[in-house]
Formats: sequence, C-alpha cells, structure tokens
Amino acid sequence: FNENSFEKTEKNVRRLIVLSESMSGILELQLGDFLLDLITFYNYFGT
Repeated sequence: FNENSFEKTEKNVRRLIVLSESMSGILELQLGDFLLDLITFYNYFGT
C-alpha cells in the first residue's frame, strides 16, 4: 500500500462526495419544482 494509491483513493472519495452532493441538489430542485406545481395546482382549482 503506497502513498500514491492512497492519494488516488482520496481523490475518488472526494469525487464521490461532490457527485452525491450535486445529485441531491438536483433532486431537491426537482422536488421543489414539483411542490410548487402542486401548490399552484391546488390554488388554481381550490378557488
């Protein structure tokens, strides 16, 4: 186990973290849009 492979592992872990954060960010955006549409829908038909 040399230092080079450790650095590679660290980079991969960081990449995974960034990827998962951006994925959850995208999911939150989509969920937010969905909730906004739902609220608009209810307001439109609720009146």
